[in-house]
Amino acid sequence: MSSFRIGGIASGMDTESIVRDLMRVQRLPLQRLEQDKQIWQWRQESYRNLNMSLLALRNKAFDMRLQAPYLVKKATSTNETVLSVTAGASAHNATYNINVTSLASAASTYSTAPVGENIQVKDALHTWVGGVSPTDTFSFYLRDTENATGAISNFNVDTASIKGVAANASASIGTKDGKLNIRAKDTGALLNGYTINFVNNEEQDEIKVQVDTVGDSKVITVTANLAQEDLKLADIAQAINEEMGENEQISLSATGKYELKDLDGLELSLSGGVDEVQGQYSFSIAEDKAFAAGEYITINGQSFKGVTGTADATKGEFSVDGDATAQMESLVQAINANKVLNSRFEPATLEGDKITLIEKEGQATGRDITSPVNGIGFDFTYGDSLEKVISTVNNNKLAGVTMFFDEGTKSLVVTSKETGAAKGINIFDNVGSFMTGIMNINTTDKDGDHYTKGTDAEFTLNGLKTTRSTNNFQINNVTFNLKSKGEATVEIQGDTDKVVENIKEFVELYNKTLDEVYGKLNEERFRNFAPLTKEQRDEMSEKDIELWEEKAKSGLLQRDGVLSNAMNALRRIMTSTVDDLEISNIFDLGMKTGSYRENGKIYIDEEKLREAIENNPEGVMKLFNNDSEGNLGIARQLQNELDKTMKSISERAGSSTNLYDQSTIGKTLKNIDDQIFRMEERLARMEDRYWKQFTAMEQALQAMYQQGDWLAQQMMIMGG
Repeated sequence: MSSFRIGGIASGMDTESIVRDLMRVQRLPLQRLEQDKQIWQWRQESYRNLNMSLLALRNKAFDMRLQAPYLVKKATSTNETVLSVTAGASAHNATYNINVTSLASAASTYSTAPVGENIQVKDALHTWVGGVSPTDTFSFYLRDTENATGAISNFNVDTASIKGVAANASASIGTKDGKLNIRAKDTGALLNGYTINFVNNEEQDEIKVQVDTVGDSKVITVTANLAQEDLKLADIAQAINEEMGENEQISLSATGKYELKDLDGLELSLSGGVDEVQGQYSFSIAEDKAFAAGEYITINGQSFKGVTGTADATKGEFSVDGDATAQMESLVQAINANKVLNSRFEPATLEGDKITLIEKEGQATGRDITSPVNGIGFDFTYGDSLEKVISTVNNNKLAGVTMFFDEGTKSLVVTSKETGAAKGINIFDNVGSFMTGIMNINTTDKDGDHYTKGTDAEFTLNGLKTTRSTNNFQINNVTFNLKSKGEATVEIQGDTDKVVENIKEFVELYNKTLDEVYGKLNEERFRNFAPLTKEQRDEMSEKDIELWEEKAKSGLLQRDGVLSNAMNALRRIMTSTVDDLEISNIFDLGMKTGSYRENGKIYIDEEKLREAIENNPEGVMKLFNNDSEGNLGIARQLQNELDKTMKSISERAGSSTNLYDQSTIGKTLKNIDDQIFRMEERLARMEDRYWKQFTAMEQALQAMYQQGDWLAQQMMIMGG
């Protein structure tokens, strides 16, 4: 396009208006293309809107294929203050007489004495706890089960407590021939039968574990002088089996003996690096192999394949064999990544094929080993606030408890999140004594006034006395929600009203969809109302534009073949007979179709529908969702037909979610866009040519005027 234009300077003509009028005529084909594009866009929009309506009907038809809309149950309680009840679709019609004698409750505990007068929960702990600095650390762990003593305890183990091992020898643990193998290192000898003593530091009770070789297996005998030792034996078995994996590798006999057989697949590992929960140094047996070729060992959550070797729990040493030494540096990094280790041990060192951990000065000489089954640990500094401690525990989904601090009594209150006698609160200090010594929490004494045990719900159901750990439970797909003590009767029966409502909703949506589609098929086409051009829109009000475009959009899908065929198919399906059924068509349900002018609209006689549902609920369901090959129910047939129709519409109009529209209309619009682009380029060149011609004319006239002025000037000179 020329950038030099002269508009009527010499000629006095309105060149710009002349060019605009000339181009207006030339732009008429372009305007027609733009109007065609707008019509195709409106048509595409109409298709897509109808497809959304068909999708809603398709989804409803899918729902009607299921059992849920028909097998609806109604549950009623004669005493809602005692219990409320809901019934699932598969619940049986029944009557339940229930007498609630006690509700399930959660365990709770609080500080045995006021914590102090100067506590501010938002302030750093060191500001009101004496003798500590902001960088000092403390940690504790908790468990939300009752009777945790013995399963969660601190044990002190040193070399001397391992009988049958020479005093200067240390033990290593591995697997051999698929069995647990405990052997001496260096020249130390293990006897055929030996004892390992664990001394419980909290209660000063002694647990002895005797391991003897019997044939091809090892038998572990546990003796203890603790109260309720049967629970402790079970806890020990549970703890060992959880460490060993899914296979039941240890069983407790009636004589109090644990039998270890075929312990194939044991993994010797640092549990959580060094026990992450308690921050203490421990080795554990997990479910995957480690000390076998091609398997792996896990340290601090990081797995290393092809590692074989031994672990020395008494010296804090971990050794590997063969080619595995290439991974030792990574193993050291994994161990040192444990933040709890850093506060207790010097950084791990690597010497040859051996990794060594040395306790920092001032730590106990014995190894503290913990066995917190399902315990959760928390680490803080005295620079943290009590508010942070409480929120951290409360936000931990695995902790199983909630905490709050009562400003009035200056007490910390801890409550189990779950109810039941099996749920309790057990809090143990690990580093420091924050919980027991500062917050005055004592969970070892379950009989004190400060501790309330959790209780089970107790009730009699149809004469059977039973219990549940929660007040909300299911029996035969009936959900009971106990609220208070007392008696109530529960009735479970079919909910005819809800089934009627579900079928009515389906039919109403069907009628609505047919009305919408037939409305588009029969809509009048106003061909004199073409899409407005930009110039026309600029001259009209918003209301006039709206009314005009309403006419222009009308009838774009008039007598559309895809939609007409789909509606005929839907009407045929809804009134068809499903063979071999007791209720074989909708007319058996009291339904009928309207007049021809109503395009197949369906009317429901609700009384007859209700009667059919009450007399034969299975037959009503089969009419809609029968899945016999070649004999599908109405809802299944409708869904299949709607899927096919929606696919055809998508092929024609595409979807707004598609990045690249390959539909028929999409390709048409792209072709129109290409034509518009080429025509706009041609019109631009034409307009430029007009301007060049008028500019040349203006320049010629200007030159002629200048020449005439010169001649006139010369004649004046000559005449003068």
